[in-house]
Amino acid sequence: MQRQAMQVAINHLQETYLKSMPLDKAAEDMAGKYAICIPVLDEGAIQPERREVDIDPSRNRTHLPYHSGRGAVVKGTEISISVPFQGDAEVFRLHASSYTIESPQGRIAGSAIVFRAQGTNLDPAQVRRQFDDWLAAIKRHLAGMSQELGAFNEILRGQAMTMLTARLDKLKRDDDLLTGLGFGSSGAVS
Repeated sequence: MQRQAMQVAINHLQETYLKSMPLDKAAEDMAGKYAICIPVLDEGAIQPERREVDIDPSRNRTHLPYHSGRGAVVKGTEISISVPFQGDAEVFRLHASSYTIESPQGRIAGSAIVFRAQGTNLDPAQVRRQFDDWLAAIKRHLAGMSQELGAFNEILRGQAMTMLTARLDKLKRDDDLLTGLGFGSSGAVS
């Protein structure tokens, strides 16, 4: 998908820009624009929040030991812990080619990934352990994706160079065609 979007962008570059920009610089700019940026977590800005929620104990019998399972709803608490990040949110949804890396569970809300815990009698130490385990899984996922996508981003730069070179070669052939027609002062026929 990134490669195709980059090809479209290269095809739409103005001819004068393409001819005047150093090829290395143009390839670096294009690859940078279409590279996948691994999210960087901002752990110093983690924000916990709580809200009251309705919980159906029949869906999870661990909340109430003596529940009849007949549609009663009890008030519970939901803890949401937002971890801000900078980078491409889509990386959280990607799966590494190695099946040893778990895919993180969480909701993306703007530029934060959110951990959630619900219950009728949440224990702070247990929620913190769950959050810490979750955050460690997120970090392992990002480390695995960084290894995999680092190579992708480097390959993308080479592809940008190839695409730009092909476009410049085509423009040169177009110029040669026009000159070869023999019109104008440089290609005039006597």
